[in-house]
Amino acid sequence: MKVVIIEDEQPAYKRLVKLLGDVMPDAEIAAHHDSVSTAKQWFEENEPPAIVFMDIHLADGSAFDLLKAIKIDAPIIFTTAYD
Repeated sequence: MKVVIIEDEQPAYKRLVKLLGDVMPDAEIAAHHDSVSTAKQWFEENEPPAIVFMDIHLADGSAFDLLKAIKIDAPIIFTTAYD
């Protein structure tokens, strides 16, 4: 199962990767992005993954900026501490 993680905090990214490995050992991290701009480019150039884990507040904007700019054809799970 191909997974994309959009998270700008390295400790949060590492923790999510560990948790995914524990519960989804067959998960393949297809991409990791820390910004709206890099994620947007990746989704425009690649096939959609099976699932996306996405932080709300990113290095250059919000997850909602990304969702306004492109359509993501995969389930999205928001993984954030953002209020």
